[in-house]
Amino acid sequence: MNERVWDASKVAETISHSPQQFHRLLTQPDLVVGVLCIKPGGLDLQGTHAQDEVYACVGGRGVVRLGDVDHAVGPGSVIFVPAGMPHRFHGNKELLTLAYVLVPGSAG
Repeated sequence: MNERVWDASKVAETISHSPQQFHRLLTQPDLVVGVLCIKPGGLDLQGTHAQDEVYACVGGRGVVRLGDVDHAVGPGSVIFVPAGMPHRFHGNKELLTLAYVLVPGSAG
């Protein structure tokens, strides 16, 4: 695999007119990397995942609900979501941009 460097803010700017929230940057058998962009007041429609997931907020502010608990997030926040945990981003009044990493097959 060749090394790659992405600027998540630039990726978000490039895809800002897309109706899709999730944008995969890399898909390998053992790794998925992407950017999630939620427009102001937008709905995060994702469900639970069968694998662990990590998000890093690179722009905007909002709230992530993990299970039934809300947590404020903003630039610099890193969020770990265990496999099977319901989660949803909400409450953003500006574009919320998050880099994410999934490791398929990591569910234990």
